[in-house]
Amino acid sequence: MKNQRRHWSADDKIRLLRLHLIEKQPIARICEQASLSPAQFYAWQQQLFTNGSAALASPPALDDHHELPDPNQTQQRLDQLQAALRQKDEVIAALLTELIALKKRVWGPLHGSWVEPETRDQIVDFITHWSKRTRRPIEALLADAGLAVGKFYDWRKRYGARNQHNGHVPRNFWLEEGEKQRILAFQALHPGIGYRRLTEMMRATDLISASPASVWRVLRQAGRLRRKSASSAGKSPAAATPMAAHER
Repeated sequence: MKNQRRHWSADDKIRLLRLHLIEKQPIARICEQASLSPAQFYAWQQQLFTNGSAALASPPALDDHHELPDPNQTQQRLDQLQAALRQKDEVIAALLTELIALKKRVWGPLHGSWVEPETRDQIVDFITHWSKRTRRPIEALLADAGLAVGKFYDWRKRYGARNQHNGHVPRNFWLEEGEKQRILAFQALHPGIGYRRLTEMMRATDLISASPASVWRVLRQAGRLRRKSASSAGKSPAAATPMAAHER
């Protein structure tokens, strides 16, 4: 029957080599007791001598070329990096301020005037996006935009909703500034005519198409309306309205 090949572990090999190298036992005796061929024993011994240098090598010590970095140089490098970051933040802030200034020309005035819902939502998106992108506080961007902090957060709550308030919302039939100026210029040419007659004359000349109430409102805001006295209205002094109770 053919003998099966025995598997020797690394610990077994070292134990057998130790018997010869340290305890000085003869190789023939060791091989006879372990049922091992001398050729195999010599191969293990050669392998040990060949690869033993790696096991006996000590870890490399730190020399002059591997010294710890100087703390002063490390702090100096940190200061340089922080200065570069501050300069980067300043450049980003300057560019963002210029971008907001250009955007304000598109948005129009944001203080003391009515803002369209679409423009309102665009401003909320713009401020929120660039605050996250540049890590600048929302308050700083609002200061550049000239928008109150409270108004911005109120707009963000009403994002996507139509305005429901009692503010002066522009109407399509409201008079434009140029139309108001033409009314005032025409009234200056005819100062003694009332606003109703003035409206009819402007309509007849195709100068402007407005209602008498609109013309009256423009003249009142400009201080062009005159109060009628009792004599100019054709009333006698006796028919005048008493100035106090029980006055005759």
